[in-house]
Amino acid sequence: MVGGTPQSGAVTETRTYTYTFVNSWDEESAPFAEDPMPAAATVDVKFGETVTVTMPTGLTGAYDVDRKRIYRATNGVYLFVAEVPLAQATFVDNIPADELAEELPSLTWEQPPADLAGLTAMQGGFLAGFSGIDVYFSEPYRPFAWPIQYQQSVGYPVVGLAAIDTTLAVLTKGKPSFIQGASPDGTVVVEADISQACVSKDSIVSMNGMVYYASPDGLVALAPGGSAIVTEQLFLKPQWQSLKPESIKGFAYEDRYIGFYDTGSQQGGFIYDTRSKTFTFHDMYAAGGYSDLRNDTLYLVVDNKLHKWESGSALTYTWKSKKFTLPDAVSFTCFRVNAEAYPVNVKVYRDGALHHEEDVSSREIKRLPVGYGHDWEIELSGSVEVFNVEIGQSPRELSGG
Repeated sequence: MVGGTPQSGAVTETRTYTYTFVNSWDEESAPFAEDPMPAAATVDVKFGETVTVTMPTGLTGAYDVDRKRIYRATNGVYLFVAEVPLAQATFVDNIPADELAEELPSLTWEQPPADLAGLTAMQGGFLAGFSGIDVYFSEPYRPFAWPIQYQQSVGYPVVGLAAIDTTLAVLTKGKPSFIQGASPDGTVVVEADISQACVSKDSIVSMNGMVYYASPDGLVALAPGGSAIVTEQLFLKPQWQSLKPESIKGFAYEDRYIGFYDTGSQQGGFIYDTRSKTFTFHDMYAAGGYSDLRNDTLYLVVDNKLHKWESGSALTYTWKSKKFTLPDAVSFTCFRVNAEAYPVNVKVYRDGALHHEEDVSSREIKRLPVGYGHDWEIELSGSVEVFNVEIGQSPRELSGG
């Protein structure tokens, strides 16, 4: 690689040479190295002596390389010498040491592992990805460079990643972890406060400072400040398992988790509203989708066609409350529905039987027939949003009197 003619009687310095490859995007490779490094790569040079550096003129692979950069080190620090075309085989170095300045930036840069998955953009201009139990980070603003010293490891095989500000949520086949840090050279691993595995990488959604994902026990909301199974009060474990949580695909839209499932015999979906903490089923199924923040639109693939969420006619729904059981028989005499629009069909059940049905056309208080009962339920049907429904023993009670 290196050759020169020593001069007698001059001060000698020991130089080590290397070079990097540069492509048309100005992306620079890690420095060339062989194991062991050729003995000629290091040479003793006397003052005023020139050194001829020999390099290859080609590179195997589709890297679009068109240049090489030559560096030399005398005290363990590689400094830039020159940039030459890829086809140039040799370079004569006669540059004095005091004219060298720029340090080799790619000394520890590596290509990512071939099976790197889960690319996630982080604040600070760098990417994260994983392979096995290892999480990798790229050099800021250089997605082609993945220094080995930035690597972190967690306790279980990684399923997927999601970003929360400067924190990376690592969802695994066991307990999740957080990797915290504003830059890839200063991250720390912290285990999450919940022991819930991620069973579907497609279910992972980052929204409103939390990461939502499907676990064996329910839909999990994960955050450094506290995590929870948000469907714990809505489903028993067998009920949740009947949805085949490993099949769930999730998307974020307007503070809602839009989910789809495929049990093998049935396809459908659900909406979890993170504000009202409500869970609603529907019969639509999407094979894929993309949440476009720029256009504030959720695009879904339904029956091999692209659709916009909330762009067609409103679907009809039927919602039934839980059974309210009272210690003494009570006669509710009136009710009121507050909705975005009307009509809304209302059914009131008393002791398991239909007590009253009415198509409500306004938010005015409506009368109920006389009847005492211990168990009361309300069912709503329509296609407009209902904010709340109230039932009372007198109009005064509904008016807050």
